[in-house]
Amino acid sequence: MVFTTFTKLLFIASLLIVLSACQQEEFFEKTYLEGTDVVDTTPDIDLPIIDEIPVVEPTAVVEPTPVVEPTAVVEPTAVVEPTPVVEPTPVVEPTPVVEPTPVVEPTPVVEPTPVVEPTAVVELSLVSEQFVQKNVGANSGKVDILWVIDNSGSMGDEQQAIAKNFKYFINAFINKGADFKMAITTTDTTTKYNGNITCGYDYYLRLTRVCGTPGNISSDELIYKLSAEAANYDLTDFLDDFMKYIYVGARGSSTERGLKATSSFLSKYNQTFLRDEAFFAVIVVSDEQDQSPDTVANYVNYIRSHKTNEGMAKIYSIVANSASSYNTIGSRYIEASNLTGGIHDDIKKDFYETLLNIGGSIIELLDSFALAQGPYAGTEVIVKVDGVVMNSGWIFNADNNSIKFNEDSIPAEGSIITIDYYVQK
Repeated sequence: MVFTTFTKLLFIASLLIVLSACQQEEFFEKTYLEGTDVVDTTPDIDLPIIDEIPVVEPTAVVEPTPVVEPTAVVEPTAVVEPTPVVEPTPVVEPTPVVEPTPVVEPTPVVEPTPVVEPTAVVELSLVSEQFVQKNVGANSGKVDILWVIDNSGSMGDEQQAIAKNFKYFINAFINKGADFKMAITTTDTTTKYNGNITCGYDYYLRLTRVCGTPGNISSDELIYKLSAEAANYDLTDFLDDFMKYIYVGARGSSTERGLKATSSFLSKYNQTFLRDEAFFAVIVVSDEQDQSPDTVANYVNYIRSHKTNEGMAKIYSIVANSASSYNTIGSRYIEASNLTGGIHDDIKKDFYETLLNIGGSIIELLDSFALAQGPYAGTEVIVKVDGVVMNSGWIFNADNNSIKFNEDSIPAEGSIITIDYYVQK
């Protein structure tokens, strides 16, 4: 039988109690019997006789508190650093030995040769023009100027603008001492007008007058009033007359035919207006396209036929370069200007600048030899004076197709100037 710790303790406690009781009884006996040398002075006291010591029932054994075995001190486990996990070294496949690619020099990029269309063979023809050197003194340059004014319903403002800025146009002629004369007609080719010289429009009385009719100024008188002679006599009256006569009104036909009107004018006044030795300058002012029935080239050729040297007839145009709800592009007039070497400008621009440019261009011709056509690009122009080739001392102006001598190289009066150049057939 296995004794538990509790049973052992209970047994030991019981044994100690029994032994303690035996020793106490023995002690009392010894005290009573021993001690012969000791006089008992204690008086005699009748003590009651105790038959026996009452047996004391043992106190209930209190189960001892179980001894709790002390918890064994557990030494702390040493912290063991975890063994680092070593990733297994990946098996490296051996890099295959790659033979180096031989360096190939890049093939140079060759731009494809552009396909050149075969150049068309241009046939050229030689043109030879002759001129006589004029007197280089004062009043030597002569020019006849025809104004062709659109008199349709939308042109009132433009006519006023011409009148107000006319002095900027004519000043260069007066300062140079040019011999000029002018006439005015309209783009209306109905029976009443159709190239007739008009005295203009009386702006205040609203009365249109046609020169040559009974009771009105004659064509010859009007031409005189608009000439260099009249300007030299009384410049103020000359300017006033032009401003009055240029108002041709705004009640004319809306079918504008400026090129036909110019041809009609020449058929009527060729003998009385044009001078053989003078330049002929036509200035068309319109905000609408020309509606003449024939081609532009035919009208240009007819106008040029009135001059011995075709280059002495130029057409200048002040027309619309862009269309709007109020006007159309004057492309036919622009074409005529280009064919004759004249200039053109936009009617919507300031008339001061436009008239100044046109006047300057005409003045430039008075000291130049105007060619009938423009030389073919890249070809040579040959200038001769009395048969001798002039390699210098002159310039070619491509704007108006003319040759002009430098001031120190001007040929003597009466010299024969020959100009050879090539044009496309």
